[in-house]
Amino acid sequence: MRCSHDRSWLGALVVCHGFWLLGTSAAAAFGFQDKPTKWKEGRAIDFVVNMANVPPTISQEQLLDVIRRSLAPWAAINTAHLPFQIGEVINDPDETHPKQDGVNVIFWRNTGVPRGDMFAGKAYPFSTECDILLAPQAPFTLLDVQATLIHELGHCMGLAHSTAPSAMTKFQGLPALGYDDRVAVSVLYPNPEQPLEDTTATIRGRVVRHNGDPLPGAVLWVRDGASGRILLAGFSGRVDMQRRSDASGRFELPGIPPGRHRLQIQLMDAFAAADPEGYGAPVKSPESFRPLTIELPELEAGDVHDLGKLTVDE
Repeated sequence: MRCSHDRSWLGALVVCHGFWLLGTSAAAAFGFQDKPTKWKEGRAIDFVVNMANVPPTISQEQLLDVIRRSLAPWAAINTAHLPFQIGEVINDPDETHPKQDGVNVIFWRNTGVPRGDMFAGKAYPFSTECDILLAPQAPFTLLDVQATLIHELGHCMGLAHSTAPSAMTKFQGLPALGYDDRVAVSVLYPNPEQPLEDTTATIRGRVVRHNGDPLPGAVLWVRDGASGRILLAGFSGRVDMQRRSDASGRFELPGIPPGRHRLQIQLMDAFAAADPEGYGAPVKSPESFRPLTIELPELEAGDVHDLGKLTVDE
């Protein structure tokens, strides 16, 4: 997806292929990386900021402000526990490469990116820490850097790519969090004082083909019953609230707002099919089947509803 950002700091207004998108909470791929970083509980998550290689047109305070704006929305999720903050500020050209040293570092390095990409970055998740490379290609704005950093922070926490207009959109995500971003980190880093399951519902089930064979890798969309807007999505063949693969085609989707909704089962789109691992899918895209839509019962906060076996036709 190719998106260009409004150049002001007022809001997150984005134009994608001629469509205007405003702070949407739609989701289209709820998935996790297999080995997310696990920070030590009860401790602040400090990010050291290395000013080496940062262009002279960006002051230290400007970059620190961008980093604060990027950390803040993740830390503000009340159903998750992510005590992010800026730690030491250094200027060390020797610390511009990822390494497992017990320190989270955000660093800037002039490096080649594919022609046509407006900006770039990369997360390097280790077992208990994560480094982030910022490597934007001119021309770029501070809002571009913010969008990149929010996206790479998502990867640091174990989030896979999303095909929806959200922070985890591949290539150029929005500089704002989507609903699925909030649910995903609440699953990985739950806040025991405000559990996600206390205010939302969970659905479970198993997707199979008409002949009874299991069907992992189908995309699951939960749509709002009134508006049709996508609220949350995931994959069949993912259990333990989408954290673990299951070859039988079972699934578990948490974080669904109370109300009446529909569940849509369909094939992966082109982005996810080309890189299923990068989108948190349990397997490569399944062979063709007919999409299936199911009306869900009225869901209340705290509900765990089992839909049983869901059969799709060829």
